[in-house]
Amino acid sequence: MPVYTRTYRLKTGVVKTRKFIKFDFDGQTYYPPAKGARTLADYKRAEAEALNDIIAGKWGKDQKPTLKDFILEQYLPWAQIHHKASNHQSDRWRCAVLSTGLGDYRLNELTPFLIEKFKRERMNGTTKRGTPRAPASVNHEITLLSAILHLAMDQGQLETNPCRKVKKLRLNNRRHRYLSDEEETRLLEACFGRRQHLVPLIKLALQTGMRRGELFKLAWRDLDLVRDIIHVRDTKSNRDRAIPINEEARQAIAQLSTGRNDEQIFMCGEIKRAWNSACKIAGIEDLHFHDLRHTFATRLADAGADAFTIAALLGHTTIQMTARYTHATDQGKRSAVENMGNRCKIVAMPERRVVRKMFK
Repeated sequence: MPVYTRTYRLKTGVVKTRKFIKFDFDGQTYYPPAKGARTLADYKRAEAEALNDIIAGKWGKDQKPTLKDFILEQYLPWAQIHHKASNHQSDRWRCAVLSTGLGDYRLNELTPFLIEKFKRERMNGTTKRGTPRAPASVNHEITLLSAILHLAMDQGQLETNPCRKVKKLRLNNRRHRYLSDEEETRLLEACFGRRQHLVPLIKLALQTGMRRGELFKLAWRDLDLVRDIIHVRDTKSNRDRAIPINEEARQAIAQLSTGRNDEQIFMCGEIKRAWNSACKIAGIEDLHFHDLRHTFATRLADAGADAFTIAALLGHTTIQMTARYTHATDQGKRSAVENMGNRCKIVAMPERRVVRKMFK
């Protein structure tokens, strides 16, 4: 008969301590409180009283649901209504991971210690492919767990969210990869034969900065060729935006065969195999399709566009998100330093002449 002590803080700031015992009955684990118990006889008496209540059917009416039951009965139906279809699909398999690791615990039994233990086990484990698990994947799972427990708080099942005391893993996954002009030429030349359909897709990505999912969702009705604007709908941030079309983008659109207004422009579906093959033929290493969006932002910054303009074109909600994509290239850094040096020379020249006149 293990005895546990739990210390928790109320919203008023008062710290309280609660004692409870643990025992199994009929294949189920119970945690009845042991208020006022001090001796072993007191704990045995509390266990006997709880067992009598269980047999009489008085126990368990106010028991909190397990995490697994709450996810299936409450969270997933709620997420299906409030989340996008793509996000709901990822929620389902992440919920399966949470149910496997923490699903047997009741909501009020989840503590920061248990969540930290789950986080450590997930980080030390491997994926289905046998590769190390990325810290970002574990952080996504902890974020989802926090959202589930926050919903439980809204429904009155919990008073506090234990995930608030769990720190996220430090990430170092910022990519600084962008496509150079020479690499762009080689990549487009490698898109021939079965990879010919990648040419307009790559050109439009480089000239608009749209995400791969946004390009695949693009329909003919979203193109305003009279005003030269692309209307991007159903975005990651749930905010529609408009992107101007330049000459390169118009040429890429001209290579596509037109269809009905409700038809998607790119009907190629998955491009992973064709993309990897084109990069291999072109001799380009470590290039993701999302790096084309990074290239678009970098070229805008080199052309003198300010951060607010780049953020509006990329659909970012904060300038901090844009700063990740608008890092300076080596050429941009060199130009900035050279311009500063030229300015210093101009300012310094009159001062030298004034000093010489004073000595004369």
